[in-house]
Amino acid sequence: MNHLVGALNTSDDENLEALIREDEREEFNAFKAAYLAHPDANPAAVPTWKVDPDDLPASGWRPLDGVTLLRFLRADKRNGKFRPQASKERLLNALKWRKDHLVDPMAAAPDPPEWATYQCLRVRRWTGREAEGRPVQFERLGKFLGGGNAKTFNHGVWLKMYARDLEQHFDELRIASQAEGKPVSTYVFCADLEGFEGIVWSMSSVIALLKFLTKEVEEKYPEVVDKILLFAAPKMFAAIFKMFRPFMDPITASKVEVYGRSEGLKRIEALLPLEAIPTEYGGA
Repeated sequence: MNHLVGALNTSDDENLEALIREDEREEFNAFKAAYLAHPDANPAAVPTWKVDPDDLPASGWRPLDGVTLLRFLRADKRNGKFRPQASKERLLNALKWRKDHLVDPMAAAPDPPEWATYQCLRVRRWTGREAEGRPVQFERLGKFLGGGNAKTFNHGVWLKMYARDLEQHFDELRIASQAEGKPVSTYVFCADLEGFEGIVWSMSSVIALLKFLTKEVEEKYPEVVDKILLFAAPKMFAAIFKMFRPFMDPITASKVEVYGRSEGLKRIEALLPLEAIPTEYGGA
Protein backbone atom coordinates (compact mmCIF):
# COMPACT_ATOMS: atom_id res chain seq x y z
CA MET A 1 0.00 0.00 0.00
CA ASN A 2 1.02 3.62 -0.54
CA HIS A 3 3.70 2.43 -2.99
CA LEU A 4 4.03 5.89 -4.53
CA VAL A 5 4.65 7.76 -1.27
CA GLY A 6 8.15 9.21 -1.45
CA ALA A 7 8.90 7.46 -4.74
CA LEU A 8 8.67 10.57 -6.91
CA ASN A 9 9.30 14.28 -6.53
CA THR A 10 5.57 14.85 -6.69
CA SER A 11 2.81 15.32 -4.15
CA ASP A 12 0.00 12.91 -3.38
CA ASP A 13 -2.40 15.22 -5.23
CA GLU A 14 -0.15 15.29 -8.31
CA ASN A 15 0.12 11.48 -8.34
CA LEU A 16 -3.64 11.18 -8.11
CA GLU A 17 -4.19 13.72 -10.89
CA ALA A 18 -2.08 11.59 -13.21
CA LEU A 19 -4.43 8.61 -12.80
CA ILE A 20 -7.93 9.81 -11.87
CA ARG A 21 -10.59 10.44 -14.51
CA GLU A 22 -12.82 13.47 -14.34
CA ASP A 23 -15.96 11.37 -13.94
CA GLU A 24 -14.43 9.71 -10.87
CA ARG A 25 -13.58 12.86 -8.96
CA GLU A 26 -16.86 13.46 -7.11
CA GLU A 27 -17.18 9.82 -6.02
CA PHE A 28 -13.52 9.78 -4.99
CA ASN A 29 -13.85 12.85 -2.78
CA ALA A 30 -16.87 11.35 -1.02
CA PHE A 31 -15.07 8.01 -0.61
CA LYS A 32 -12.00 9.69 0.86
CA ALA A 33 -14.16 11.71 3.27
CA ALA A 34 -15.92 8.53 4.42
CA TYR A 35 -12.56 6.83 5.03
CA LEU A 36 -11.26 9.78 7.03
CA ALA A 37 -14.43 9.68 9.14
CA HIS A 38 -13.48 6.25 10.54
CA PRO A 39 -13.41 6.19 14.38
CA ASP A 40 -9.70 5.30 14.34
CA ALA A 41 -8.75 8.03 11.86
CA ASN A 42 -5.95 10.35 12.90
CA PRO A 43 -6.32 13.70 11.08
CA ALA A 44 -2.68 14.57 11.78
CA ALA A 45 -1.24 11.35 10.31
CA VAL A 46 0.28 11.33 6.82
CA PRO A 47 0.64 8.36 4.45
CA THR A 48 3.92 6.44 4.58
CA TRP A 49 5.42 3.74 2.37
CA LYS A 50 6.32 1.47 5.27
CA VAL A 51 4.39 0.93 8.49
CA ASP A 52 4.86 -1.13 11.64
CA PRO A 53 1.72 -3.20 12.39
CA ASP A 54 2.32 -2.68 16.11
CA ASP A 55 1.73 1.05 15.60
CA LEU A 56 -1.72 0.47 14.10
CA PRO A 57 -5.06 0.21 15.89
CA ALA A 58 -6.89 -3.13 15.89
CA SER A 59 -8.80 -2.05 12.79
CA GLY A 60 -5.55 -1.65 10.86
CA TRP A 61 -6.54 1.89 9.86
CA ARG A 62 -3.66 3.96 8.50
CA PRO A 63 -3.47 7.10 6.37
CA LEU A 64 -3.66 6.20 2.68
CA ASP A 65 -2.56 8.12 -0.37
CA GLY A 66 -5.01 9.04 -3.09
CA VAL A 67 -3.84 6.38 -5.54
CA THR A 68 -4.47 3.57 -3.03
CA LEU A 69 -7.93 4.93 -2.22
CA LEU A 70 -8.69 5.19 -5.94
CA ARG A 71 -7.75 1.53 -6.47
CA PHE A 72 -10.25 0.40 -3.86
CA LEU A 73 -12.99 2.74 -5.11
CA ARG A 74 -12.65 1.34 -8.63
CA ALA A 75 -12.60 -2.26 -7.44
CA ASP A 76 -16.34 -2.53 -6.84
CA LYS A 77 -17.63 -0.56 -9.79
CA ARG A 78 -20.37 -2.58 -11.48
CA ASN A 79 -22.32 -1.79 -14.65
CA GLY A 80 -20.76 1.65 -14.83
CA LYS A 81 -21.72 2.61 -11.27
CA PHE A 82 -19.52 2.98 -8.23
CA ARG A 83 -20.51 1.14 -5.07
CA PRO A 84 -18.74 3.16 -2.37
CA GLN A 85 -20.11 1.14 0.53
CA ALA A 86 -18.83 -2.12 -0.95
CA SER A 87 -15.49 -0.46 -1.69
CA LYS A 88 -15.27 0.82 1.87
CA GLU A 89 -16.02 -2.62 3.30
CA ARG A 90 -13.39 -4.19 1.04
CA LEU A 91 -10.83 -1.60 2.10
CA LEU A 92 -11.50 -1.92 5.84
CA ASN A 93 -11.43 -5.72 5.59
CA ALA A 94 -8.09 -5.50 3.77
CA LEU A 95 -6.60 -3.21 6.40
CA LYS A 96 -7.67 -5.46 9.29
CA TRP A 97 -6.38 -8.50 7.40
CA ARG A 98 -3.01 -6.81 6.91
CA LYS A 99 -2.85 -6.01 10.61
CA ASP A 100 -3.94 -9.50 11.74
CA HIS A 101 -1.57 -11.34 9.38
CA LEU A 102 1.39 -8.95 9.81
CA VAL A 103 1.47 -8.38 6.07
CA ASP A 104 3.25 -5.01 5.92
CA PRO A 105 6.72 -6.27 6.95
CA MET A 106 6.57 -9.41 4.78
CA ALA A 107 8.40 -8.15 1.70
CA ALA A 108 11.45 -6.94 3.62
CA ALA A 109 11.54 -9.74 6.21
CA PRO A 110 14.07 -12.62 6.01
CA ASP A 111 12.94 -15.42 3.73
CA PRO A 112 10.68 -17.87 5.57
CA PRO A 113 11.66 -21.58 5.36
CA GLU A 114 9.04 -22.30 2.69
CA TRP A 115 9.99 -19.41 0.41
CA ALA A 116 12.64 -21.24 -1.65
CA THR A 117 10.18 -24.05 -2.38
CA TYR A 118 7.47 -21.55 -3.28
CA GLN A 119 9.77 -19.82 -5.76
CA CYS A 120 10.69 -23.16 -7.36
CA LEU A 121 7.01 -23.97 -7.83
CA ARG A 122 5.99 -20.53 -9.07
CA VAL A 123 8.46 -20.09 -11.95
CA ARG A 124 7.95 -16.41 -12.69
CA ARG A 125 10.05 -13.35 -13.33
CA TRP A 126 9.83 -9.67 -14.17
CA THR A 127 11.04 -9.23 -17.74
CA GLY A 128 10.82 -5.50 -18.43
CA ARG A 129 8.16 -2.88 -19.07
CA GLU A 130 5.56 -2.23 -21.73
CA ALA A 131 5.13 1.05 -23.63
CA GLU A 132 3.35 2.85 -20.80
CA GLY A 133 5.96 1.81 -18.25
CA ARG A 134 4.00 -0.98 -16.59
CA PRO A 135 6.15 -3.87 -15.34
CA VAL A 136 5.69 -7.18 -17.17
CA GLN A 137 5.72 -10.54 -15.45
CA PHE A 138 5.86 -13.96 -17.13
CA GLU A 139 5.03 -17.21 -15.36
CA ARG A 140 4.95 -20.89 -16.33
CA LEU A 141 1.51 -21.21 -14.80
CA GLY A 142 0.46 -24.36 -16.64
CA LYS A 143 3.29 -26.38 -15.13
CA PHE A 144 2.46 -25.07 -11.68
CA LEU A 145 -1.27 -25.85 -11.90
CA GLY A 146 -0.77 -29.15 -13.71
CA GLY A 147 2.12 -30.40 -11.59
CA GLY A 148 0.20 -31.50 -8.50
CA ASN A 149 1.76 -28.68 -6.48
CA ALA A 150 -1.33 -27.50 -4.61
CA LYS A 151 -0.73 -30.04 -1.84
CA THR A 152 2.85 -28.90 -1.20
CA PHE A 153 1.70 -26.56 1.59
CA ASN A 154 -1.44 -26.25 3.64
CA HIS A 155 -3.67 -23.27 2.89
CA GLY A 156 -2.24 -21.23 5.74
CA VAL A 157 1.28 -21.44 4.32
CA TRP A 158 0.07 -20.74 0.79
CA LEU A 159 -1.64 -17.61 2.12
CA LYS A 160 1.57 -16.32 3.69
CA MET A 161 3.69 -17.10 0.63
CA TYR A 162 1.24 -15.57 -1.84
CA ALA A 163 0.72 -12.45 0.27
CA ARG A 164 4.49 -11.98 0.51
CA ASP A 165 4.72 -12.41 -3.25
CA LEU A 166 2.07 -9.77 -3.92
CA GLU A 167 3.70 -7.37 -1.47
CA GLN A 168 6.84 -7.55 -3.59
CA HIS A 169 4.75 -6.54 -6.59
CA PHE A 170 4.40 -3.12 -4.95
CA ASP A 171 8.19 -2.91 -4.80
CA GLU A 172 8.26 -3.51 -8.56
CA LEU A 173 5.58 -0.86 -9.18
CA ARG A 174 7.55 1.60 -7.08
CA ILE A 175 10.75 0.90 -9.02
CA ALA A 176 8.88 1.31 -12.32
CA SER A 177 7.43 4.63 -11.17
CA GLN A 178 10.87 5.92 -10.28
CA ALA A 179 12.36 4.72 -13.57
CA GLU A 180 9.54 6.23 -15.63
CA GLY A 181 9.31 9.43 -13.59
CA LYS A 182 5.53 9.08 -13.29
CA PRO A 183 2.99 7.10 -11.25
CA VAL A 184 2.75 3.44 -12.31
CA SER A 185 0.02 1.55 -10.49
CA THR A 186 -0.56 -1.62 -12.53
CA TYR A 187 1.41 -4.40 -14.21
CA VAL A 188 0.92 -6.86 -17.08
CA PHE A 189 0.80 -10.59 -16.35
CA CYS A 190 1.56 -13.19 -19.03
CA ALA A 191 1.13 -16.87 -18.21
CA ASP A 192 2.26 -19.86 -20.25
CA LEU A 193 -0.32 -22.64 -19.81
CA GLU A 194 1.78 -25.42 -21.30
CA GLY A 195 1.48 -28.45 -19.01
CA PHE A 196 -1.95 -27.46 -17.73
CA GLU A 197 -3.43 -30.82 -18.78
CA GLY A 198 -1.88 -32.43 -15.70
CA ILE A 199 -4.51 -30.70 -13.59
CA VAL A 200 -6.85 -33.66 -14.17
CA TRP A 201 -4.86 -35.63 -11.58
CA SER A 202 -5.29 -33.02 -8.84
CA MET A 203 -8.34 -31.03 -9.92
CA SER A 204 -10.06 -30.82 -6.55
CA SER A 205 -6.99 -29.62 -4.64
CA VAL A 206 -6.10 -27.02 -7.29
CA ILE A 207 -9.62 -25.58 -7.48
CA ALA A 208 -9.86 -25.49 -3.68
CA LEU A 209 -6.54 -23.62 -3.45
CA LEU A 210 -7.45 -21.11 -6.15
CA LYS A 211 -10.82 -20.41 -4.54
CA PHE A 212 -9.15 -19.94 -1.16
CA LEU A 213 -6.44 -17.58 -2.42
CA THR A 214 -8.91 -15.57 -4.49
CA LYS A 215 -11.16 -15.00 -1.49
CA GLU A 216 -8.53 -14.58 1.21
CA VAL A 217 -5.77 -12.72 -0.63
CA GLU A 218 -6.48 -11.40 -4.11
CA GLU A 219 -9.51 -9.34 -3.13
CA LYS A 220 -7.18 -7.45 -0.77
CA TYR A 221 -5.07 -6.31 -3.77
CA PRO A 222 -7.58 -4.80 -6.21
CA GLU A 223 -6.72 -2.98 -9.41
CA VAL A 224 -3.01 -3.77 -9.52
CA VAL A 225 -3.06 -5.74 -12.78
CA ASP A 226 -3.75 -4.08 -16.14
CA LYS A 227 -3.94 -7.15 -18.38
CA ILE A 228 -3.81 -10.91 -17.83
CA LEU A 229 -2.67 -12.83 -20.91
CA LEU A 230 -3.02 -16.61 -20.74
CA PHE A 231 -1.44 -18.33 -23.72
CA ALA A 232 -0.73 -21.87 -24.92
CA ALA A 233 -4.10 -22.81 -23.42
CA PRO A 234 -5.16 -26.41 -24.17
CA LYS A 235 -8.70 -27.10 -25.34
CA MET A 236 -9.74 -28.31 -21.90
CA PHE A 237 -8.83 -24.97 -20.30
CA ALA A 238 -12.00 -23.19 -21.45
CA ALA A 239 -14.26 -25.59 -19.55
CA ILE A 240 -12.19 -25.42 -16.35
CA PHE A 241 -11.85 -21.64 -16.50
CA LYS A 242 -15.61 -21.35 -16.93
CA MET A 243 -16.00 -23.34 -13.69
CA PHE A 244 -13.51 -21.16 -11.80
CA ARG A 245 -14.40 -17.73 -13.20
CA PRO A 246 -17.43 -17.14 -10.89
CA PHE A 247 -15.04 -17.15 -7.91
CA MET A 248 -12.87 -14.42 -9.43
CA ASP A 249 -13.31 -10.71 -8.84
CA PRO A 250 -15.49 -9.59 -11.81
CA ILE A 251 -13.22 -6.71 -12.79
CA THR A 252 -10.13 -8.93 -12.64
CA ALA A 253 -11.93 -11.61 -14.67
CA SER A 254 -12.76 -9.01 -17.34
CA LYS A 255 -9.03 -8.39 -17.85
CA VAL A 256 -8.26 -12.02 -18.74
CA GLU A 257 -7.42 -12.86 -22.35
CA VAL A 258 -7.04 -16.53 -23.32
CA TYR A 259 -5.18 -17.73 -26.42
CA GLY A 260 -3.67 -20.79 -27.98
CA ARG A 261 0.10 -20.75 -28.36
CA SER A 262 0.56 -19.12 -31.76
CA GLU A 263 -2.25 -16.59 -31.26
CA GLY A 264 -0.96 -15.78 -27.80
CA LEU A 265 2.58 -15.15 -28.98
CA LYS A 266 1.25 -12.82 -31.68
CA ARG A 267 -0.74 -10.91 -29.06
CA ILE A 268 2.32 -10.65 -26.83
CA GLU A 269 4.48 -9.40 -29.70
CA ALA A 270 1.86 -6.75 -30.51
CA LEU A 271 1.56 -5.63 -26.90
CA LEU A 272 5.13 -5.72 -25.60
CA PRO A 273 8.52 -4.50 -26.78
CA LEU A 274 10.86 -7.33 -27.73
CA GLU A 275 13.16 -6.60 -24.81
CA ALA A 276 10.30 -7.31 -22.37
CA ILE A 277 9.58 -10.73 -23.92
CA PRO A 278 11.65 -13.75 -22.81
CA THR A 279 13.75 -15.25 -25.57
CA GLU A 280 11.86 -18.56 -25.37
CA TYR A 281 8.75 -16.67 -26.54
CA GLY A 282 10.45 -14.79 -29.36
CA GLY A 283 11.86 -11.82 -27.47
CA ALA A 284 15.24 -10.17 -27.78
